[in-house]
Amino acid sequence: MKLFLDKRPFKWEDKYNIYYEDGSLAYTVVNQAVPKKHKFQLKKKWEVILYNPRDMEIGRIVRTQGPLGGNVFDILLDGENIGNITKDYGFGYTRWVLGMSGWRIFGLIGIWEYDVLDENCIIMHAGTDGTPYADCGKYMLDIYYENNELTAMLVVLGMEAANTLVKPDKRRTRRR
Repeated sequence: MKLFLDKRPFKWEDKYNIYYEDGSLAYTVVNQAVPKKHKFQLKKKWEVILYNPRDMEIGRIVRTQGPLGGNVFDILLDGENIGNITKDYGFGYTRWVLGMSGWRIFGLIGIWEYDVLDENCIIMHAGTDGTPYADCGKYMLDIYYENNELTAMLVVLGMEAANTLVKPDKRRTRRR
């Protein structure tokens, strides 16, 4: 099964659609900021919400600040946490870690050509794959098993959120 995204790169505070091969609407994605619950909350939370064509919420990705300052993207399917994505930085490298039962990511995430694997089986390929949609700015998700469609969609949205440069918070600077 192939799904096509309207546009890329991913933007916060944006709304876009995901379509099936025949052009019918498959999902709607809304990226939004979550208001602060209390005045002592330091950072703003962000959410990516996945809706079906009837505007019912299926799942969401919630971005929070991790314990050591990194971003954590929790994957929620029907309100239940099924995994998370973290983006780690090192000396000259960036690494994405998918914390789901047995799933891992292999490929070039920065240019959006990667596979999601479950042990040794490919679950999904994200990329252009030389389709006619690639010329007009559309990107393809080729999901090999239909029973993994929702989970794979949430992983892709989480990877896009993790791969996005999030606006830095305003910080006070000292002048000398």
